[in-house]
Amino acid sequence: MVKNLQRIGSFTWNRTVRENVNKLPLPDSAKSTFKKYLGYQMVMGVLDVVIDFSGTIEDGICAQIQKIGCPAWLADMVARTLVGLLL
Repeated sequence: MVKNLQRIGSFTWNRTVRENVNKLPLPDSAKSTFKKYLGYQMVMGVLDVVIDFSGTIEDGICAQIQKIGCPAWLADMVARTLVGLLL
């Protein structure tokens, strides 16, 4: 996933995030927060941390979702969906 994100590049990633977040029916403050947390540098930082500790981003997301009380089968589907949407 990191290789795919590097291939896309920061400019294209940030532009795509900005365009898609602007389409959401949310207040400007929420859109600003989404843009901040979905920005290239933030996503790359999170991916680097998660991959170094658990192997894949899906495993890391799945583990965190399970910690909040979600069943394993549902956490796995949610994690895969989130990763699919990010790329």
